[in-house]
Amino acid sequence: MKRFSFLTTCSLCLAFSQAVQAQFFTYEIESMTATDIGTLGGEEASAMDINDLGQMTGWAMLADGTSHAFLYSNGSMVDVTPSFATMKSMGRGINNNAEIVGKYDQPVGNTIVYKPFYWSQYEVTPKTLAMVGGFTEAIAINDNGLIVGGAYGDWGDACGFKSYAVRWQNAYLPIEKLYCPGFNLTITRATDVNNAGAVSGFHNQDSQAGWVWTDANSWPPYVPPLAEPTCKSWAHGLNASGDVAGMVETCAVYNKTRAIFWDGVSGTSRDLGFLPGGERSDAREVNDQKFVAGYSEAHVLTSATTFATRDRAFIWHTHFGMKALPIPPGVGAGAASCRAWSLNNRIASTGLIQVVGLCTVNGKSRAVRWNVVVRKKLLNFP
Repeated sequence: MKRFSFLTTCSLCLAFSQAVQAQFFTYEIESMTATDIGTLGGEEASAMDINDLGQMTGWAMLADGTSHAFLYSNGSMVDVTPSFATMKSMGRGINNNAEIVGKYDQPVGNTIVYKPFYWSQYEVTPKTLAMVGGFTEAIAINDNGLIVGGAYGDWGDACGFKSYAVRWQNAYLPIEKLYCPGFNLTITRATDVNNAGAVSGFHNQDSQAGWVWTDANSWPPYVPPLAEPTCKSWAHGLNASGDVAGMVETCAVYNKTRAIFWDGVSGTSRDLGFLPGGERSDAREVNDQKFVAGYSEAHVLTSATTFATRDRAFIWHTHFGMKALPIPPGVGAGAASCRAWSLNNRIASTGLIQVVGLCTVNGKSRAVRWNVVVRKKLLNFP
């Protein structure tokens, strides 16, 4: 039997004690602020994704009313698709290299088709990605340049002419179909990809189902339901650990959705609930510290005595639950509906997490960034 000296044993005890103490902390929100980041000269905009450097993409209107994809960096918004002229474009995903993917509309005869594009600072003009069929969009890109999205077309195989979750190993390689769910499929789409290449998405073969797919899967594992019966699920966001942010629809009440968090291994998802007065919610993204961003219905005061149901953007963590994000200054709180689409990782030195999305007032959308400072408080035990 191997023996330990008293000194060695005490050293191990100290190391163990320090390791255990390091795990006993709680996150607390210190402050939350909202900023309207502007447009490209028009009336409306929406921020769709943000990287760990605080750079964002989305869509914003030009002065002529056309919406174009943008890069927002260091307080400045730049049109990344000026060559598209009057064709509409939207940035959907941005990675930590400031590479942007999205889609743009192009007239073909009497039809408007949408096509996937890739942009980087090294591209003179946005690059149209390889396609199958006339309707293809790029939705997310990881730091290795792997791109995922959805395509509607005929692959010339047993799966037939359908909508598929797809990927591009990089912007210069052919499009790949991830898998064929079956003949009852109407639509499937990849929604996010992490740096390990795992992909989240959803399809509605027979019933709506969210999933997480890797190269090791011939058939992806489904996002599990809640403890109570849920008939449909969607997987929207995926972090480095394989945690999923999404939503489910309950069987008892049609179109009553609930934001969920799934750790990738448990037999059920976690219900994130609603904001006060709400009956529907949706989780859109999860970061590596397991903070979740999305939106929920809430009852908001519209006058001294009147309430109305509005969407409110939220941030969630198991330490403090679901918290509504504030309305930007100058926007009537009772009139605004806000949704969060994405968030970045917490900066350890400052506690800053940035959430992006939009607030809509009188039918006009504005791109919003929320700065949320989250303090890490160590817990003291006797």
